[in-house]
Amino acid sequence: MVFKRFAGGLLLAFALLCGAPAAAKTALPGLFLHNGQAFIFRLEAGQPVDIRAAGKDDKPAKGELKAGLEDNFGSTLTVTSEASEQLDYEAWIAKDEYSKGTRTKVCTLVPGQPGFENWPETLAGLRLTNFKPAGDSFGCD
Repeated sequence: MVFKRFAGGLLLAFALLCGAPAAAKTALPGLFLHNGQAFIFRLEAGQPVDIRAAGKDDKPAKGELKAGLEDNFGSTLTVTSEASEQLDYEAWIAKDEYSKGTRTKVCTLVPGQPGFENWPETLAGLRLTNFKPAGDSFGCD
């Protein structure tokens, strides 16, 4: 009887020391890019879906976008949109897909033309999210 209490106490102490298992991390909405990565995707409810890796010469089809982040004396984001309308979106500098990060300025995407954004430092990563129609306006937010 004493042994059972002792063993039970040890198990309880071990469980308390180890703590509860860590909750699984959930990536924040959007497309996360590390330097050297490029993806082609389409949009659904303002978020990238049907995401696939893209090579340097791959082009987005009608209704798709291509985004790539390169380390060229800092970081350069290139986004090409083949959507039917101009798009505004948010970009967040973050260390990984689980971190909120800091919002950074990006400009409206014009269909058929690549958009370029540059940062003097090498970014750990960048999350693109909340795409929406820009109408006739063009700006950098």
